[in-house]
Amino acid sequence: GTNMSANSSQSLWRVLVGHSALRDPDDLCKELKLSLPRLRQGLLYYQKPSSSAENKLKKSKHVVGRKLEFVLCLSSHLHLDQSQSCELFQTFLVDAYQGSLQDLNSRLGNELEQRGLVSQLLEYYHMERLYTLRSIKYLLGYWQDPMHPYRETYEECVECLVTSSQGRDDFVENMWNQYEQLLWDSSPVDSQTPQEDANKWIVQNLR
Repeated sequence: GTNMSANSSQSLWRVLVGHSALRDPDDLCKELKLSLPRLRQGLLYYQKPSSSAENKLKKSKHVVGRKLEFVLCLSSHLHLDQSQSCELFQTFLVDAYQGSLQDLNSRLGNELEQRGLVSQLLEYYHMERLYTLRSIKYLLGYWQDPMHPYRETYEECVECLVTSSQGRDDFVENMWNQYEQLLWDSSPVDSQTPQEDANKWIVQNLR
């Protein structure tokens, strides 16, 4: 599977719209570079689970015990690559988790609490996908705006996004199609996912 950037799309969005402590163009540049693989591919960045990604994760010395079990469970619920599920879990803990690490360990050992975490992560994953596309849309909206303080940084980023094999118009059309697809997508959940979670996904999509 693909190695996900260490930052989330939601944290990138906060930087782009100025809701972050990072105001220096150099910091913004670093944040954008971290996000380039996601920004370049949009939703195609997110991969399906695979046995090779699972084996790679199992060999990792950083993901063991309850955490490994939880990430594998999360991957099957989200239909998301095991390494990307692990990264998603890490950024979720930074962005959205309310509680201590000690508290987390006991939650991972309790089946009911685990289900609650999976439900929160389903919502978080959806927001990640949405903010990936929102960030692309924002960059495309402002990279030519002479009044925008970060125009040059945005222009540089947009130039990186448009590969030689794909012109700017194709890139924009591709991302717009993905945005529309996301809004009409059916819930990417399995038969074991509670209906309430599936409904939540659909409501999130229509926002």
